[in-house]
Amino acid sequence: MIGVFLDESGTHDGAETVLAGAVVTPDIAAMEQQVVEAAQDALADEFLWPSKEKRLAFERRGFHHSDDQPATQERFLFAIRRMDYRAHVAYSRHGSGVEGVELLVNMYYTLVRNIMLRYRTEEIRFIFEEESRMDSLYSRIVGAAQEDIQNSLGLRVEARAARATKRAPILGVVDYVLAVANHALASGARAFEVGRFNRGLPAHLAHLIDFDRAVHRSSRRGIELL
Repeated sequence: MIGVFLDESGTHDGAETVLAGAVVTPDIAAMEQQVVEAAQDALADEFLWPSKEKRLAFERRGFHHSDDQPATQERFLFAIRRMDYRAHVAYSRHGSGVEGVELLVNMYYTLVRNIMLRYRTEEIRFIFEEESRMDSLYSRIVGAAQEDIQNSLGLRVEARAARATKRAPILGVVDYVLAVANHALASGARAFEVGRFNRGLPAHLAHLIDFDRAVHRSSRRGIELL
């Protein structure tokens, strides 16, 4: 079974870029264990924690880029480079003509359909991070992609949707992938942020989709992504 973990970022007011991302792994249990071990290693390093409160907060939530200390971020970014996954990221700078839930539904649909086609011979489980305004839509997104592939290509893909809380270990990887991409895509991105994306993620990045312009790029083409 193929596990696909999905989340979004940049949905708050004033955000320059909205992103939706998916992390695909052939072995959910093994990857979860790697994330758990990375968290345990971080917790065991007393030099990472300026206060007991920050350590306890991390212990409760797990890896979350915007809340983690810079040293913790770098440690986890190094750890995820050794994990077995492929990342798919779609982004919009508010130029597609749709916003809000409609934009997220369309971005997720694009990611889900692409992943279904790539792994069409496998059973696929799509695990979305819980989000109150989106929870009722996840199964419909997956079902719509299945139906379209069946009707247009005559292919039947075995897939189902599920939800998970922020504590799900692999959702921490999705969060970091989106954070690195978001920083690199920002209009005022610094050289090291662009470099971290171009050098740090291509081994894992399957697709980067400019949703506004329908530009679809693949790291396999050997191009500079940004």
